[in-house]
Amino acid sequence: MKQLIVTLLLAISSIVVFGQESQNKILENFESGSYTVYKLDAKKNFVKVKKTWPVEITKKGNDVSSVLIKRAGILEELFTPDVPGYPAYFAFNNFRLSFMKSYAVYYEWNGKQEAKTKYVLVKPGGSFSGKSATVNKSVASYATATFKNQTNARANVKELKAELAEEERIRYKISQ
Repeated sequence: MKQLIVTLLLAISSIVVFGQESQNKILENFESGSYTVYKLDAKKNFVKVKKTWPVEITKKGNDVSSVLIKRAGILEELFTPDVPGYPAYFAFNNFRLSFMKSYAVYYEWNGKQEAKTKYVLVKPGGSFSGKSATVNKSVASYATATFKNQTNARANVKELKAELAEEERIRYKISQ
């Protein structure tokens, strides 16, 4: 019985780790629009903010090149992918943005592989009811699993940079 439980846990954890999708794939289900925002109150409960935030998702082909958030409808924050081609999150200054199944999480990331959620953005017409600790844990689990899947994407970016450098060298006849 104990062996069966261990086997099931290993199977489930491998699905969680290797089944993570990139933000590009997840964002196929999201569109630009006015998102409902939830922030944490003093008791660490999510409360709905009165004003929606405009969110503009920009794509190049199938890849998301940036996400512009107009925080409080005024402050423009341009989030860019951590690894083009297979992003785990989008970054702006010290903040990160990760899209989950039906909402986006605006958070800070610390060196201990932990997320600290600031806001949750919900698609137009949607609602949210979650706990701070659960959201933080979900984002951290997603991010760490996705980081492991970025190996090929990072290699592709490195390869592309080398190709561009070689083209530049040839174009300007720069010797090595």
